[in-house]
Amino acid sequence: MFKTKNIIIYFLLTLLFGIFILIGCKQTYIDFSTLSYVAFGDSITKPQKYAPIPYSETVKDGLGLKSVQNLGVSGTTLAYGAKDRGWIYEQLDKAGEADIISLLGGVNDYSAGTELGNIDSNDVLTIYGGLNKIVGSLKEKYPNKFIFLMTPLKCISRTGKNSAG
Repeated sequence: MFKTKNIIIYFLLTLLFGIFILIGCKQTYIDFSTLSYVAFGDSITKPQKYAPIPYSETVKDGLGLKSVQNLGVSGTTLAYGAKDRGWIYEQLDKAGEADIISLLGGVNDYSAGTELGNIDSNDVLTIYGGLNKIVGSLKEKYPNKFIFLMTPLKCISRTGKNSAG
């Protein structure tokens, strides 16, 4: 529990820091009670038996946000078609309006042996290409909103490169 609590605190501080950078130093007060939040991701985002209270609810409560919509789906990936798993991109149309948007993914891509690809790739069969497609769509759907990405958590039994290298 201690490690989970530290991750949540780190997450909240990172979110606050990003919001302050976004709005600049001119505004000293943010009324979070007027802001809504949508969280995209995999099983780390989705409520489950290992984390019955998802981090998105903790962020909502911690910041006093108006609302949260959790669109995490267990097993989904950043790349399209990774071992016939669902694609996080497919959740984008289900989202309502939001002021704060988060994306957490990549663990399932790693475990499926998905190729990383090139950072500027548009090939959605690679991690970078899928990520670029998702982020581009989020920027189009939520122009001038605070969008932040989170990297995959370290998997206990997995280290080094995946099977794709």
